Amino acid sequence: QSPLENLSELQSLQQLDLRYCRGLSDPEPISRLSSLRKLNIESAFSDWSSLSFLSKLRELRTLNFELSGLSSLNGLENCQELRSLKAFQCRTLTDIEAIASLKALTRLDMSTGLGSVLEDIQAIGHLSHLKYLRLSGHDRLRDIAPLASLRQLEFLHLGSSLSLSRVDALSEL
Repeated sequence: QSPLENLSELQSLQQLDLRYCRGLSDPEPISRLSSLRKLNIESAFSDWSSLSFLSKLRELRTLNFELSGLSSLNGLENCQELRSLKAFQCRTLTDIEAIASLKALTRLDMSTGLGSVLEDIQAIGHLSHLKYLRLSGHDRLRDIAPLASLRQLEFLHLGSSLSLSRVDALSEL
């Protein structure tokens, strides 16, 4: 039995913070917390490779996971109420296509230290309500043209993006 199994009985739970609970291995019981609005799983779960357990959390508004070994954000596409996403230090992240459907997202932090493998940020260009964007440390990022469609953007941080040589695509903002 998962240590989180008893949590699934807390149907009114709206906030869950599991920061640094590294002994956890099965996030699946979280998927049964249908009222959850805020979830922090920073540095939690020693062995997880997917966000599919989040697909049932339709009320989720804030999600924070840091230092994750994930390569894809698949599983987030059903979290239509998500307003804030912090996927910090996710150096192995290559597929962010799932966030293109998160139309309510206003805050996105995908900063990382050097060594990030993310190159394609096309999906971010679909986030028309985005106001805050941190993409620092993505040293393979070359094309920021998708960001030109973010007309609501108020804050943009691209620091330490070593391969970035042109920002003229942002002149429309």
